[in-house]
Amino acid sequence: MATRTKIEHLDVGDRWTPTAVWKVRNVLTDPSQIVVKQLDPTGTVTTVTTSSSPSTLTSASQPLARIDTGSFQLIPGIQLTGAGYWKARFEGTGAAEAAEDFTCVADPSEFVTGGAGLSSRALVTLSEAHDWLNEQTNFTGEDLEIARAINDMSDSFHYESGREFKVNGTNPQARSFFVDQRTPLVKIDDASTVSAVKLISQTDWSTVLYTYSSSEYVLEPESKNASAPYTGIRFRPSTLSPWPGQRVEVTGSYGWPSIPGRVRQAVLEAVADLLDRDVEHYRQDESATNTGDTTAVPSRFYQFLPLPPRALSVARSYQGVSVG
Repeated sequence: MATRTKIEHLDVGDRWTPTAVWKVRNVLTDPSQIVVKQLDPTGTVTTVTTSSSPSTLTSASQPLARIDTGSFQLIPGIQLTGAGYWKARFEGTGAAEAAEDFTCVADPSEFVTGGAGLSSRALVTLSEAHDWLNEQTNFTGEDLEIARAINDMSDSFHYESGREFKVNGTNPQARSFFVDQRTPLVKIDDASTVSAVKLISQTDWSTVLYTYSSSEYVLEPESKNASAPYTGIRFRPSTLSPWPGQRVEVTGSYGWPSIPGRVRQAVLEAVADLLDRDVEHYRQDESATNTGDTTAVPSRFYQFLPLPPRALSVARSYQGVSVG
């Protein structure tokens, strides 16, 4: 019963109303039973409806309507609650035993919470990507692909830089850091604010030995630009300093206060580079002898780059650096 139809593009929040048709020897025929299932973008399969007497349904029936003999449609349809690929499967039994799968794409929407298809760690927005790609129409049919590229390139940038521009998890949160030497300075993850600092026992990690007041330590770097994070805590000489083997628990908001412009620009360039691919000639595109930016560089062994060269250079410039 499979038919060749173009994949339909809808928006998050729309209702999708696929129609299935059953024929026996090219004659429209009602199945004796119809089961309709859906597959959402998360991979979850659910049964939408089961009709044991399809021939008794009418055009006003819900959630499955009989439009005509052998023709059935979901009404009011599957609500597309998230961006991505949605699938529906109509299974018929009896004389008209056959099944058919349908696919539609729910294009991302920034009007819906979580509907833009972007991860919580995306370093640029869909609007910024549209602007950088110089798109001048309201066509959203490629937004799912653009969102995927933003997520992938943001993930690569986080990995290659070793920095936490966007928090991993939900703020505020408490993190513990080991003290590996006798020093008044303890290195911490990138943090935009710190609300509590505690000293944890080296023999019992659930025991708090001391809770510091904000006057007993300073956050470093002390002099930094507004978009940069704190990366260390220095304890004043007059207070209790942590010893090797102990832990310091730091509660606060992790991640950078804002995304640096050069990071945002590098990710936008990486997104444009990823989307600008020629599927017909990918072997030539990956040639190490091509001029301009390539995905491979000549060396003793070929090294395939995780990001375009300029973006990779920016990412690695942040490795292990406290930005003041």
